[in-house]
Amino acid sequence: MSELEPTYKASGPILGVVRQTEHVVNESGETYNREEIFVKLYVRFRERALRELKGPMLSVLICLATHSGEEMTSFPGIQKIAEETGYKERAIQYALRGLEKLNYISVTSRLKDNGSPSSNLYTLTSFFGMGKGGGAPGCTRGGAPGCTRVVHRDAP
Repeated sequence: MSELEPTYKASGPILGVVRQTEHVVNESGETYNREEIFVKLYVRFRERALRELKGPMLSVLICLATHSGEEMTSFPGIQKIAEETGYKERAIQYALRGLEKLNYISVTSRLKDNGSPSSNLYTLTSFFGMGKGGGAPGCTRGGAPGCTRVVHRDAP
């Protein structure tokens, strides 16, 4: 088995991207909404991915996940991913190729209207789930559309 062959075929998501709206009431009684995005690891992540994803590949995968929308796609450029992860652009390119070979992502080339290259479109595979909410009171497990969490004071 080569270094970049999947070692385990898990069914169901291994990682979830959760978008949550918090209704915040600060100490002076003012209210506002705050959008939160976070990545949730399922136990299947340990079973399938913990041994495969290290260093740049793990950082790049999390970066793509936090940029993804409901369609589980994102299109940050290599430079943006490098800025956010702290890795050099060459390491990002190797990580993306590795993630694609291991079937964590699919990569689609994109062109601008004038025909010049644009950033790639990255699609997270079926190993990933997308949800809203994430366990707040009144939310179903895995999140429900429009699910919100009330926070009674600003957190630092």
